[in-house]
Amino acid sequence: MKLEVDHRSRFKNHKVKVILNTPQVQAFECGEPEDINLMFRVIISDNCISLNGDIDELMICPGYRRGIGWFRGSVNSHDYFLSKVPRNIETMVFNQEEAIKYMDRLIEQEEEKDYKERYQVIREEIENENVYDLSSFYSEWHGQSLDDPPDIEVRKPRIWLQLSALVWLADWMDKTDFTVEK
Repeated sequence: MKLEVDHRSRFKNHKVKVILNTPQVQAFECGEPEDINLMFRVIISDNCISLNGDIDELMICPGYRRGIGWFRGSVNSHDYFLSKVPRNIETMVFNQEEAIKYMDRLIEQEEEKDYKERYQVIREEIENENVYDLSSFYSEWHGQSLDDPPDIEVRKPRIWLQLSALVWLADWMDKTDFTVEK
């Protein structure tokens, strides 16, 4: 699996301790035996996957009867997997640097002077930090009488560490032929 930012190497010395292995719930504690850095726990039930520990908290709610089998298969499609994160857990963030780059591309590609100027105004507002989140970006975009604003949010850096940990755990399950106890 190709992660946008792959942190799996940070878990190379981690060991997995199976805390609970029942048909309804599997729980794992992952960490380095001699170091508490980047320790985390993953609990997988038939409708929820929970990660917590040094890499923050993340909950994935794939739906009823989508437990460990769903986890092992779906973790390889990070967009789909992360689409199951409840909406109240923010995984995306407005990135001013990326927004400026995006506006620079629009300005460079645009042939109409009027639109170039509108894009330039938005770019300057971002650079001057008057546009600092997606809401203010949309407000400025529509304020310039532009339609269909782009989606310029990016995944929070922390989500790549969390997703890497989950992919690492799924890889461990595959390598060890982990099976759920009956």
